[in-house]
Parts: sequence; C-alpha cells; structure tokens
Amino acid sequence: METFGDKLSNLRKNRRLSQEKLGAELGVSRQTIYNWEANVITPKSDNIKAICDYFGISSEELYADCEPAAQDETSRPVAAAAEPITLGRVLMPAFVFVFALTFIVALIRAVRIGCAMFSENGGASAVYSDYVGADRFVLCILLCVLALYLFVTFLILTKKAFVKAK
Repeated sequence: METFGDKLSNLRKNRRLSQEKLGAELGVSRQTIYNWEANVITPKSDNIKAICDYFGISSEELYADCEPAAQDETSRPVAAAAEPITLGRVLMPAFVFVFALTFIVALIRAVRIGCAMFSENGGASAVYSDYVGADRFVLCILLCVLALYLFVTFLILTKKAFVKAK
C-alpha cells in the first residue's frame, strides 16, 4: 500500500515534472513538494484541491489505496489551527483593567479626602481644592468596595467558566 507522498510522486513523475515545476504550477515551493512526497507534512485542503484540479482527479482518487502517514520522531506534526479569538478573550483583560483602575482611583481619592477631612489644622483647601465632606469620603469608600467586589466576582466567574470549558 502506498502513501500519499508516493501517490503524489508517481503522479508528478508520470507527467515528467520536476518538484520545482510542480511547485510553480501549484503556487508552492519545491521544498513543500519534497515534504509532501516524503510524508513529512500533509497539504492543506486548498492545496489538495489544487493538486486534484491540476492532475484532473478527485480527492477520492488521490487518496485511494493510500495508507495514513506514520508519525515518527523525524516527521514534524502539522501545526494546529490557531485558537479563534472570542469576545470573552478580548473583554476579559479590559474588564480586569477597568475594575482595577476604578479601585485604585477611588482609593486614592478616598485617602486624599480622608487626609483633608481629618487633618488637625483643618487646611482642607491646601490639600484638596474641591469640596471636602463626609459624603464624598463615604462615596469614594463605597466605590472602592464596589470595584473590589466586581473585580473579585469577575475573576471567580471567569475561572469557573475556564475550568468548565476544559
């Protein structure tokens, strides 16, 4: 039983084509033709269609009586398709950044307002030019707590979804 590479090599030789000439006809390099014939790599589906069109055969005829190429330590596996980019993979870092930034900004404001409110000299205007009052201080603390809660909740849900996907 012959391999795909043997079948391709026989088709090429029956047409009296060099690997370089066949590669030029199919739009690939001579090295790619060599690797296909040596069963080092397998052609992509669009290249298989081009081979079939060039030789005027169907893919069933091309693979008829072919044994699967054996993998050994000298052959390179075909690269896996890239993992598609999903909306979750794009939004997750954005959410983490927004939650962390909100927490940090609210914490800084709360500390500045707290320092201005509770300073002994009462010089709030020297430290913080905006209105300083307990309501703003409490609001900043609540914003810190909310941002931290959302950040932790988001991380937990993301981890659960990631573990479930595996």
